Amino acid sequence: MNTDDNSIFPPELEIWQSSLYKVSPFHKLGSEQRRALQDITSEVERLLHQWNSPDDTRLILVEGAAGTGKSILLSTLFYELSTQFNNDDDSPTDSLHQKVFLLVNNEDQMHVYDDMALKHGLQKKYGQCVSRPARFINERSAKAQTGWDYTTFDEDARADVVLIDEAHLLFTQKVQSGIENQLHEILRRSKVVIAVFDSEQIMQRKQWWNPETLRLLASMGRKSHDVTVSDALQQLEPLTLRSSYSNRHIDAGASHEIEDRYEVEKIILHQQFRIDAGQDTLSWLDNIAENQPYTLTDANGASRSIPHDKRTRFDVYFEDDDTITTSEHTPYEIKVCRSPEVLFDAIRNKGESLLRTQEQHNFGASSNRGKRTGKYKSAAAVKPRDLCRVLATFDWHFDVKNKTGNVVLVKDRSHHVSSKESVETWSIPVWNNGEYATEDGQDIFSKPWNRSKDNTDCVMTKSTGKEAWSSSNQTRNEIGSYFTIQGFDLNYAGVLIGPSVSYDRHTGRLVFLPENSCDPGVTSDRGDIDDEAQEEFKRECIRKQLNVLLKRGVHGLYLFAVDPELQKALWEAADDEQRLAK
Repeated sequence: MNTDDNSIFPPELEIWQSSLYKVSPFHKLGSEQRRALQDITSEVERLLHQWNSPDDTRLILVEGAAGTGKSILLSTLFYELSTQFNNDDDSPTDSLHQKVFLLVNNEDQMHVYDDMALKHGLQKKYGQCVSRPARFINERSAKAQTGWDYTTFDEDARADVVLIDEAHLLFTQKVQSGIENQLHEILRRSKVVIAVFDSEQIMQRKQWWNPETLRLLASMGRKSHDVTVSDALQQLEPLTLRSSYSNRHIDAGASHEIEDRYEVEKIILHQQFRIDAGQDTLSWLDNIAENQPYTLTDANGASRSIPHDKRTRFDVYFEDDDTITTSEHTPYEIKVCRSPEVLFDAIRNKGESLLRTQEQHNFGASSNRGKRTGKYKSAAAVKPRDLCRVLATFDWHFDVKNKTGNVVLVKDRSHHVSSKESVETWSIPVWNNGEYATEDGQDIFSKPWNRSKDNTDCVMTKSTGKEAWSSSNQTRNEIGSYFTIQGFDLNYAGVLIGPSVSYDRHTGRLVFLPENSCDPGVTSDRGDIDDEAQEEFKRECIRKQLNVLLKRGVHGLYLFAVDPELQKALWEAADDEQRLAK
C-alpha cells in the first residue's frame, strides 16, 4: 500500500484536534520518513526470511529529537506490517498468536494506539495487538505459584515484529516481579524489535541505563533540527543485555543469570515537524532545554531578547482536481505571563478561539470537499477539540493511590504591582497534613492535577479514560504533568515552571533543584548508582522534564516561573508584545 496516495486516516482538517492527532500521519510523510519507512520494511522482510534461531533476533532503533515525527513513522510502520502479516480473517483473535505488536508504557498513548488499530482494521478487538510491555511479557512467560517464571516462555508465542513507541519509558529495574530490563524481555520473545528511543526523555529513576548501554542506544546529539537528510540504516556494535531472575517458588529462590547479545541497526530522523517556528525560535528553545549559558542574560547580566517568529505561512491541500483548501499558520508565539492566573486564562482563551473556528469551519463542509464528499467521517462524527492546555513541572503533591492533587500557588502579600514592567511573586504554600495551608484573604491560584478527582468538572467515565488527556473536553480545567503530555502535541502550551527550576543570573544558566520536586521517580534513589552520579541524574531528570513541557506546543508557548529570578529574567527578555499582564 502506498501511504502517500491512500491515506489511512481522515484529512487533517477533520482530525487535527482529535485524540488520534499524535499517531495519525495526516501529513504526508516527509522525505526522510519515507526513506526510513522503505528501509525498515525491506529490512524486516529480509530478517524474517532469514530468521532461524534466537541468535538471529535483531533490534532496529529509530532515533530523533522531540517533534521529528518518530511516532507518525511508527504508526505507519505498524499499519504496513500489520496489513502484511496480521491480516488473516481466519487468524485467532487472542493476543498470544499475533505476528505484529505495538507496545507503549504510557497509558494515554496505549489507548490512542489501541483505538487507532481497531478503527482501521489492524485488530479485531481492543488489546489484540496493542498493549503495555508488562502484559506482552507476562502473557509469554510461565506461570509460577506466585508471579511468573521469566526464565522460560512459550516459543510458539514468539512475535515476528514488535514495535515500541517511547522505548525510553521501558523499565530498567525490578518494578515487575523478577524483571530487571523490559527491553531484554521483549527481545527474548521476538524476532525483530523496532524501538523509538530518545535519551532526552529518560526522566525517572526506573528508566536509568548504565552509561555504556546508553552510549550505544543514544549516540545522537541533542540538536537535530538543522539537519535535513537522514542517514540510512546503520549497523552498530552488538548490544549485550544481562538479567538476573529469582522467585522463591522456583528452585528455592535461586538466582538465574541470562545474558544475550543482539545485533543492532539504527536510523536517525532529523527534520522538525512539531514546532511550527523559525530557526531563531527553535534555537532559543533548544538553548533553554539544554541549559546553555546566557540564554536569558548575557555575560554581563543584561537581558537577552526572546526571538520573534515573523512568518505567516499557508498550507495548501489538493483534495481533488477542482478543489483547493488552505490552512493559515500564524507566527509561533512566545509569551511571558505576569501571573499563573494570567497564563491559565490566556490558554483557555486560545482554546475557546480555536473551538469557535472549528465550529465555523464545520470540519470540511461540502463546499470544501469537492467530489470526495462522504468518503470520510461526517462533521458530527468528529468532536471539536482545542488542544490548548496548561502544564507544570512536577513540583506539587499528587496522591497516586487516591488520585487527588492540586497545583496551588499564593501571591506574595508584600508585593505590589505598580506598572506593566513589574512581575508578581507567587509561591507554593506550606504542605501540612496532606494539604496546602492557605489563609483567608490570600490571592490563591488552584487547579487540579491531570485526571485528579479534585476536578469537579470532570466526571470520569470509561470513554473519558480512553481519550488522551490533551484532547479530552473534560480536562480543560486541569494542569498536566510530563506523565500525561509526553508523546503528545498541543496547539498552545502554557507552562508553569515550579521551584525545581531556578536561575543564576551570573552564569546565565538554569539551576535544577530535585529537592523541590514532588516526583517520586526523581526524589527516590537507586541502589545501583553511586551518590554523585545519582544526584547528577536527578538534576538531568528535571532538565529533561522541562524540555518535554517546553516543546509540546505546535504554535505557541506561554510561560510563568515561580522562582523570582527566573520569572524576572523571562519578563525582562520579553518585549511589550510578548508580555501578558492581564
